[in-house]
Amino acid sequence: MTGAAEDLAAEDLATEDLAAQAGPATRIRARWLYGGAGVARRGAAILIRGDRIAAVGPDAAVPHTGGPELTFEAATVLPGLIDAHTHLLLPYGQDLTRVRGGSAAATAAARAVACRLLGRGVTTVRDLGSPGTDGQDLRDAIGSRPADGPTVVAAGRPITSPDGHFRSFGITVEGAAEAAGAVRLLHDEGADLVKIAVTGGSLTPGTDMSRAYLGRSEMAAIVAAAHGRGLRVAAHAHGTEGIEIALAVGVDTIEHCTWLDARGRIQAPPPELLRALCDRKQSVVLAGPIEPTIADLLDGAVAPGSDPRMAPGPDPRMAPGPDSGMAPGLERRLRIWRNGRTLARAGVPVALGSDSVYGQFSDCRDLTARARAMVAFAGWRPAEVLAALTSGGAHALGRAGEVGTIAPGAYADLLVVAGNPTESIGDLDRVVAVFKRGRRVARDESVTG
Repeated sequence: MTGAAEDLAAEDLATEDLAAQAGPATRIRARWLYGGAGVARRGAAILIRGDRIAAVGPDAAVPHTGGPELTFEAATVLPGLIDAHTHLLLPYGQDLTRVRGGSAAATAAARAVACRLLGRGVTTVRDLGSPGTDGQDLRDAIGSRPADGPTVVAAGRPITSPDGHFRSFGITVEGAAEAAGAVRLLHDEGADLVKIAVTGGSLTPGTDMSRAYLGRSEMAAIVAAAHGRGLRVAAHAHGTEGIEIALAVGVDTIEHCTWLDARGRIQAPPPELLRALCDRKQSVVLAGPIEPTIADLLDGAVAPGSDPRMAPGPDPRMAPGPDSGMAPGLERRLRIWRNGRTLARAGVPVALGSDSVYGQFSDCRDLTARARAMVAFAGWRPAEVLAALTSGGAHALGRAGEVGTIAPGAYADLLVVAGNPTESIGDLDRVVAVFKRGRRVARDESVTG
């Protein structure tokens, strides 16, 4: 081993009151366990009762109850992955200026995507924008048939301005009264949280990703109305102006957090805002498309080091320059990921989202492709990316202790992969088994491992 794993000691045993829970339970043993933070631990076992984890600890300390026992050699068990920012109802290549809800074809495609995601070990997703109540309907359909896909946390229609991002299917508002009214409407439509499109977005032509389209009063009204109804608020914000307002009004998560200045250039996080993010333990969700060049490199279509576009760029704190040696779009993506690494290492809770409008990867490896690229090209350590995919995602969803962790009382959402992804992040694609709410579910046949 290379220091990415250590032995699980008896004092690490975590358990509920097993004596009060008679009857057999499912027992899982694997060579390594990654619990959502820190390092992988050797010699671990997990006990599952119903849909929850009852105990986790060294193999010798976790009791045998007479129930099913599963052993996974040369494998790691880790929490089910969390895609903290995605769009299950928006197909890749669709013209998002003409989105309409209620399409039977779109719903069928989304359900097929959800099934493939679960097969890849994604057990929870946060859907941050869908037409009508399609996201809530998909959530409910999977809720009645849990093996059909991940648990879906649905935002429903995003709140935006009349000239803002996602205006074709979002709720457009002007002024604080309309903003608060939009939250009431989303609550009535059964949304799990509120999504605000603060700045422009790349998929809405004519919008400026640097500019804040919603003002402080409108955003403050949204946050107050949402929190008063027990709803969290996710703020889409690329520009530093929008990030600063989102932080000031108390949103729960900042999506993208690209740090664009007024001229659209990616800058380093301003020190005062970085301190504020740390002090507030503000969740930041890194989400965005993956450039074709990165996908080609990961797939081996282009040999690493042979493509000048992947040559080391300039200091990521600087604006893109013409002599960087990389395609501008690719260079920007790496800077975004490096800025995210800065946040994570400063102590900001960082989650990872695919931001996928699905179809770029037919096997739905959108999330793990990003994870692999962040390690290969942006300097992230595998364990840092795993934390963003598990405990960081749970923090962003407001469900820490329920998902994204292997601990007593948490849902038994588990992914088993061959190898040890704390050493080789590519092992996330070597799926051996997936458990959702304590039940082993079939994996997608396209997944290797």
